[in-house]
Amino acid sequence: MNKRLTFGAFALIFAFSSPPVFAEGAPSTCSLVTLRGTYAGDGIHPKNGNIVASVFVESYDGQGHLTYYQQLSTGTSHVTYTGKGTYTVGPLTDASSGTPITESCVAFVHYDGDPAEEVWNFFLAPDGSSFYFVNKFDTGSVSAGHEQRISLGLLVR
Repeated sequence: MNKRLTFGAFALIFAFSSPPVFAEGAPSTCSLVTLRGTYAGDGIHPKNGNIVASVFVESYDGQGHLTYYQQLSTGTSHVTYTGKGTYTVGPLTDASSGTPITESCVAFVHYDGDPAEEVWNFFLAPDGSSFYFVNKFDTGSVSAGHEQRISLGLLVR
């Protein structure tokens, strides 16, 4: 019993005295190249009074262009969407003062063919491994989610 307590104490001391492995050398700013490769995500959200489940993959070229593939299901119907879009990367600014709210790690994404011409805000991990988003358009459809990079290659064409 005493050996377990001693080992546990040493393990705790080591854990609390070790710096995080990602802290040193990790990027702290973002650019177009931060979003590169293929990302996948899923979600369940209301749309036009129905519950919709979706899965999607998006390929970003690191130069401001994307291609996507999405499947939606209501349980009684199925729809597939494909398309292209564009994006920029920079800080999020306060609309009234123009003051930056975030560092440069926000992607401003526009999907071609979007009838509302809306721009999505994606909050990026500086290493490009993932991002978070929320629908902010007040159009009756709610969605938010997280996408994870699954490949550095462009899997969606």
